[in-house]
Amino acid sequence: MTSKKLLVLAILASIFAHAVVLSLTGFIDMTGESRDPETLTVSLKEPEKATEEQATKPAAPAARRAPAALPPVPQEDTVALENPDSPYTPYLLKVKYRINRRWAYPPEAVSRGHEGETVVRFSIAANGSLAGADVVTSAGSELLDRAALDVIRTSSPFGPLPRPFRLDRLHIVARFQYRLKE
Repeated sequence: MTSKKLLVLAILASIFAHAVVLSLTGFIDMTGESRDPETLTVSLKEPEKATEEQATKPAAPAARRAPAALPPVPQEDTVALENPDSPYTPYLLKVKYRINRRWAYPPEAVSRGHEGETVVRFSIAANGSLAGADVVTSAGSELLDRAALDVIRTSSPFGPLPRPFRLDRLHIVARFQYRLKE
């Protein structure tokens, strides 16, 4: 009796395992959604007959034909300016220092009592130039957001990206906290 139960359990486990494998390979859709089968159409054509001019030309050896070179894929990375565990930390410290030297609370925002945090994402090209800057999260004040973008722009150009980084562009996310003392 016990052996029959074990046999049934083994068969059920086997069926379940096979169903999982088949669903992972795409033969069975276990999500319940209906899929239209993808249709592959192949048309075969007769090879074109060579003209006399083409027939008299010797075929170029395969060794002479170079495959088309693919353009290099730009290497990019994104990091937080405050990331102490980054492989870019020495470079980020220089960027942060450059920004901090120019960063100030906008006087008009102080007089209006505006506070908040602006999160900016800016990009540095390999040569150190600013490749772009955008507000990711607004402080709720256009004055504060504009000031954060302006300090990034006036701090550039930054130093070129070090060669060991092997990057064409480094995207940096920086937080600018504007708090008035009470």
